[in-house]
Amino acid sequence: MAHARQGLFARIAAVAYGLVVAFLLVLLVGQVLSSRYNIVYYYSELRDISDFNVSVNGEERGTISAPTVLEGLESGSKVALHTTLGYRMLNNLMFQTYGNPVKVFADGRLLYSYGDPNTYPDFQKQPPPMVVSVTLPETAAESQYFDDVVDSSEDLDLRLEYTLLDTQSSLEVPRFSEGDEVLLFQQLLAQNLLGLVLGLVMLLGALALVPIGLATMRRAGLASAFIWLGLTCLACAIWSLGSNAVVIFLLPQASMLYNLKYVGFYLGIVSLLCFGLVFLQPQRRWPLMGLCIATGLFFVTIITTHLAGVFSFAQWWPYAQLVELLALILFMLDAIFELVVFRNRNARLLLIALGLLVLFSILESANQLLRIFPSVGELVQAGLAIFIAIMTFIAWQQVNQAFDAAERSEQLEAEITLVNRNLEMQRTLYEKLTTSSDGIRKLRHDMRHQLSAIKGMVEEGELAEAKEYIDTLYGAIPSISNRILCDNFAVNALAVHYLDIAEAADIQCDLRLVVPRKVGRILDIDLCVIIGNLMENAIEACEYVEEHKRFIKLSTTVDKTRFTLVMDNSFDGQLKVRRGEFYSRKRGLQGRGIGMQSVRAEVLKYDGAMKYEAENEIFKTSLYVKL
Repeated sequence: MAHARQGLFARIAAVAYGLVVAFLLVLLVGQVLSSRYNIVYYYSELRDISDFNVSVNGEERGTISAPTVLEGLESGSKVALHTTLGYRMLNNLMFQTYGNPVKVFADGRLLYSYGDPNTYPDFQKQPPPMVVSVTLPETAAESQYFDDVVDSSEDLDLRLEYTLLDTQSSLEVPRFSEGDEVLLFQQLLAQNLLGLVLGLVMLLGALALVPIGLATMRRAGLASAFIWLGLTCLACAIWSLGSNAVVIFLLPQASMLYNLKYVGFYLGIVSLLCFGLVFLQPQRRWPLMGLCIATGLFFVTIITTHLAGVFSFAQWWPYAQLVELLALILFMLDAIFELVVFRNRNARLLLIALGLLVLFSILESANQLLRIFPSVGELVQAGLAIFIAIMTFIAWQQVNQAFDAAERSEQLEAEITLVNRNLEMQRTLYEKLTTSSDGIRKLRHDMRHQLSAIKGMVEEGELAEAKEYIDTLYGAIPSISNRILCDNFAVNALAVHYLDIAEAADIQCDLRLVVPRKVGRILDIDLCVIIGNLMENAIEACEYVEEHKRFIKLSTTVDKTRFTLVMDNSFDGQLKVRRGEFYSRKRGLQGRGIGMQSVRAEVLKYDGAMKYEAENEIFKTSLYVKL
């Protein structure tokens, strides 16, 4: 039953994770197509501004079509983009800057300036990326309805002046859009939806995975993988949201987002490698551990030099991407080595997700070189999200198996404890029988002398002395419990033991046991597991009940085909059952009862069935096993 439920859960989880992965892939494809072909979705009222005349340091360089990248520029150059706008039905201009100071002029008048040296920390060496929305001057008559707008011959001279910093030799010209500010934001949201969804999903994943790992760590060693996976989620969420244009537009803390973006990327890679070390559990730990340490030290160096103002995050970025790709490839090679040489099962599970992540990282690097479509890491972020989704499912399955193994181990330990206890009871009973037999033998040897002494006292008329002497002899006769509850020696010893405990706790007991010496194919030890656990649970339940209400009724019968047991006992009405499993009070109603699991396992072992119900503060148990 439990395995069937686990199989159902596994299928449901697989379908859920498949849908998540498919959703992310659809978003990724939509992002690529919209960026590659400048799809503006359904916003027909918006207009892209793509054609610009370019001049560098006052020298004309021809025309360009945005978005594009101007290469081969000298640091400190002044790059001007110039275009003429005709009739403007709506009057807002939106674009994104990528680390360059920029000024926007309309008809020679300064409308907007960004990236002045005093507006960002000196150690950054460049202004952070920003999404700019500039209100343009009105030059056209407007009416309430778009169709009634009258064209205007007034043109607007639009000029954008970029300044290359000392560390820059290229200029990334963004996409420019003109239109209503609300529609511009909707378009911005649509174009950056993938990164935003990835960031939010990974943030929610971190909030779920870390607590799960902390809660399950004591019971499953692999549960710590959830913590590292959650930290990877958190770091990647920071990276994704910190580089997302929608977040940058909404939050006025551009420098904070800029720094968090890079820190999140670095911490995400290190956390992912640490997750791999925990999940993979390699036979040779030093290669992967060395990779974790080396990568971590490299990223610590990047952060240190950035904060010191020696080498900025932007300058380190190409090398950081290379190190990230190399680290993932080395990680994958180590997993392949573990699979081939040591037949590491976890390596086989890991390689599918890791291979996809490496593929996405290679595609991201290729896109950075070929500039197929504008990207700020969405491919790697999508690969990480898919990797995390797959590994979360696999790790959850592994932890479930570890829980099952731990429960089976606890059940086995409980059964061994019960068997040892039963053996101790039988040994004690045997010792009592041996002691009694020795005493009777000695008493029989001395009987002739004792009877002679008594005869003499009677003949002398000393009846009081004779009676006192007989009482003394009677007290010297060894005693042994004469309670025989059934013919099976092992079960009888167990039942007498628990009967003594119950009576000491003022529990009214009615035990009617029909258990022959040989009960078909059922082993005595298995009968003791069934009866012992039920008696122990019943006594424990009665301890929570008022003394005058405590009772246990137990009866067993044997016929030609089956052994049947029926038990009723009082309890206080507090019961926790989840999916047919009873939760033990010994564990604060937080863990499943090992005793009932052991009984159920023995019943199933002999092709039997078990039923239990609670009614009017009476717990009723009935079962049978086939002989």
